Amino acid sequence: TAGPPAHALSRAPNPPPALPGPSVTARARRPSGARGAAMSFRKEIQVSSQSPLGKKDLKTLRKDLAAEFPALASSSALDALVPVGGEWNAIKLKQSGTVLYQQVGKPPTFFDLEGRGDLWPTLYALWAMPDLLPALHTHGPVSKFLVKGADMMLPGLIVPEGGLEPFPAGAKRCVRVQGNPLPVAVGSTAVSAAQIGQTGLKGKGMVVHHVYRDALWSFGGRVVPNSGFGADEVGPCEEETAAAALACLTLGGASAAEGAAEDSGAAPAEEDGDDEDAPSGTAPGDDPAAAAADRLRALPPDELLLECLLNALQTSLSGDKAWPLDAADVYAKHMQPAKPGDVPLDAKKSSYKQVGKFFKVMVKQRLLTAKEHKGELKITAVDRNHALLAGRTPSWPVGSAAGGTQEGAASASGPAGGPASGGGAELEAELAAVRRTAPPKVQALVGPTHYLEKLFAAQGVGKGELLTREEALERVLYAHLDAHSLEESEGTVRIDEALRAAVFKVAGGGRKEADDLEEAPIDEVEAKFEERLQQWHRVDVEGREPRVKKGPLPHVVVATGRAAGHNKTTVHGLETYHIDPDALARYGRRLFNCTASVAELPGKQVHDKEVTFHGHCVRELVEHLTRVYMIPKEYIDVHEKKR
Repeated sequence: TAGPPAHALSRAPNPPPALPGPSVTARARRPSGARGAAMSFRKEIQVSSQSPLGKKDLKTLRKDLAAEFPALASSSALDALVPVGGEWNAIKLKQSGTVLYQQVGKPPTFFDLEGRGDLWPTLYALWAMPDLLPALHTHGPVSKFLVKGADMMLPGLIVPEGGLEPFPAGAKRCVRVQGNPLPVAVGSTAVSAAQIGQTGLKGKGMVVHHVYRDALWSFGGRVVPNSGFGADEVGPCEEETAAAALACLTLGGASAAEGAAEDSGAAPAEEDGDDEDAPSGTAPGDDPAAAAADRLRALPPDELLLECLLNALQTSLSGDKAWPLDAADVYAKHMQPAKPGDVPLDAKKSSYKQVGKFFKVMVKQRLLTAKEHKGELKITAVDRNHALLAGRTPSWPVGSAAGGTQEGAASASGPAGGPASGGGAELEAELAAVRRTAPPKVQALVGPTHYLEKLFAAQGVGKGELLTREEALERVLYAHLDAHSLEESEGTVRIDEALRAAVFKVAGGGRKEADDLEEAPIDEVEAKFEERLQQWHRVDVEGREPRVKKGPLPHVVVATGRAAGHNKTTVHGLETYHIDPDALARYGRRLFNCTASVAELPGKQVHDKEVTFHGHCVRELVEHLTRVYMIPKEYIDVHEKKR
């Protein structure tokens, strides 16, 4: 039999180095990054964006689900899990690109593991329809390892008397504990049934993507579906109790298990924990703040805008002495802090598209009174007797009474992210408006130069498509070598005309030896291929559109100098990480207790700005960038002159 290709032998699987990217000498033909996506449910879920599903999108989702899951082929079954009525949201997570599909007010029913159309049911969907996925069975004591985050190992698999039904590696399956009809985990098989029959019950059987008591389960309402589901382990459950729980389980959240218990005449299923009186759908220790945050997180963008405005009007803007006030300041300094820090508020994602249009609608509804001068809207008064405010209690901060103070609203946004020297509540409000909850996600990308355009196009990679360095090697170079059988023994490659033109020839002719080149070492071909890749970078920041630019990633540069006999501290490169230089200069005057100015950097094609603080504040500035904007220190270059 033929052995592996020469390039597979010459590129042994060495561990990839740290940034800027994976090893260029390691050819990794691995499955997709589903494992990394699964890890996103091991930690607290952080939402990157949330958008409503239109009728067309919902129709497409239903069609894809019916094609993926045979149990949903009938319209009645599909309507039970994904009804056409009601509002649906697509919630994208920060860590992995996973997308949750959730009907407003109910737990998520399905998730797209990497945002590429790979649809999976949540446990909430499986509890409502247990036969949605074929099941593998295990023993109760094994479940405690699954709950802790382990994958399903074959020694814990229960093989029925007639043997396992045939399935391939990578098949979607759920896991059930023997004696309990409701699934405890969802994942993909690591081996096929045939392989299990050949090798026996050894090694890994299933990669777990979602399990009871993980972050996705918590995000959906922390429901305990029957009495067999404990805090650390899932055990058998009496068939009558399980059937009653299943009959009454809805996708409505915490009341499902309690309703099941009422119908069966038993006490509601409870988790083991310190709080014995906690309802089955609520974890011990949950407080009203967590419930309020979940509610705000589930609101559509239009409703969230209104909710934050009303919260602000009843807390930081409760006094009539605050007016008049610019509409932009109401949004940035008061509405942004009137919600949890991890709930994104972005007027661009609403139907209004602009903050000004939202406020004008509020003026038409007579909640606000405003004046417009030279294109700027200024709020002058609030109708405190308006139906939207009358008898209302602020939903954030939790426990606030209508008529709270501005200081209370500022402190509710969390601890200050930098030295709070002066500025009081107004400074804290500005810091709260810009404070981030996650660092920027940076990715090094590559695209073709004019030398490589034909080679990329021949492999179906468009001119505008950007890849990682490893993807470019795999999808373009290695694919070309495989398609034309160019790899020879001893790590050499035959050079065809396409490879010669793309990798070795120089524009304008020259280099006669390139025309005569018939073969070359694979390492040399890889190196020259990489030299002709165009570098790009992508920066993702929560609540902002991704910034994709040509060239390597620029760093934030902080430097010191002297001007007119005085110290100065300058900073530029802020725009790469979605930091507004003008805003930094505005509140930085009070934060660092010095004057500040903003100027454009020199150059015709340069549109970035530089902020100058007239004083020596390098340490404070770097600390502020890392704590408030969460810029990793490796992306900040400090050039400090000795004084």
